[in-house]
Amino acid sequence: GWYLLGQTYKNLDKKTEAAIAYKRCIECEARFDCRARYQLAMLDIEAGRIDQAASNLDHNLKLDPGEPDPEFQEKSRFALCSLLYQGGAKFPSNYRRVVVLLEGVLERSAVTPEAVRARYHLAESYRQLGAQRTVNHYMSEKMSPDAHDHYLEENRRSLAHAAEEFTRLEEV
Repeated sequence: GWYLLGQTYKNLDKKTEAAIAYKRCIECEARFDCRARYQLAMLDIEAGRIDQAASNLDHNLKLDPGEPDPEFQEKSRFALCSLLYQGGAKFPSNYRRVVVLLEGVLERSAVTPEAVRARYHLAESYRQLGAQRTVNHYMSEKMSPDAHDHYLEENRRSLAHAAEEFTRLEEV
């Protein structure tokens, strides 16, 4: 009931009341708490509370995979990756997290606008990781031959993954 009330308030553009209803739904630990947390995150994004949104989305991903709402866990994954990707320029480690969250997941997902955007974020995150390794490689003055080979291999791997994902994106 709290979730439906939140949806009604959201549709009436009463965001404060919607947020209160979604929070009450989460407190009940009911069947729709994943959906309510996702909707709260969307309200937080609109209000510019990115950290709070990311926290709610991340919480949905930590739920037991047997939870009854895989659709909203997937939506949460895609939304969190979008936030992480957007913050990648400021926090380059976000690209690694995008890769970890999306690697292998997109093959099981339906083709939706969110999934297509997530595939782009995955491909571009691979490319960014390769670019970071290239910069790190050239900035280091002394490097052992093993470390040099490792950097080159990791760079090739990231760029190859990027190319694969961009090819898949083009196919979709």
